Amino acid sequence: MSYWASVAGCGSTGHKEVLPLNPHFIQSPPTTNPLQLATPVSNQIRRANLVTRKFVFPNSKLRALKNKVYSINNPTRFEVLSSLIYKTAVAATTRRSSSFKPYLLSIPIDIRKQFVPKLPQNTVGNVIGCMLVTTRHASKTSLNALVSKIRKEKMEVERLQVCNWLLKTLNQLCQD
Repeated sequence: MSYWASVAGCGSTGHKEVLPLNPHFIQSPPTTNPLQLATPVSNQIRRANLVTRKFVFPNSKLRALKNKVYSINNPTRFEVLSSLIYKTAVAATTRRSSSFKPYLLSIPIDIRKQFVPKLPQNTVGNVIGCMLVTTRHASKTSLNALVSKIRKEKMEVERLQVCNWLLKTLNQLCQD
């Protein structure tokens, strides 16, 4: 967006020089969406009367919640709150159905920065991936277990760049 704004501001006095606008589109083949696997649940949600609520977590409560997580050093607010909300939703669903079923937490993530070499400045569109946290047993829904799983998935995404660099290096070595 910054790049496009700079191009649009071409006539302004504070305009910095930009490359010609020649968008570069990258497409990937469609993949199976893990959320489509849960079609019966999706159909139930569409038919239900949905309610939206806003929850505000004071900083003091967030600090106390973060202190309860002992398995991860310095958990983030996102990790703790996502785990708490997911844990609560799983517990409510399990109470209603009186049996535990496997659950899936899907967290969309921006993976633009993970590309090696970097994407051109004028690349258009979103490049997203998905962190998936699965829960197959009620014993795995503790705050500690969920925060640990989210952190592990996040570290896997951050390692993507290293893997891409390694792949590129290996390809170059094979060509030499």
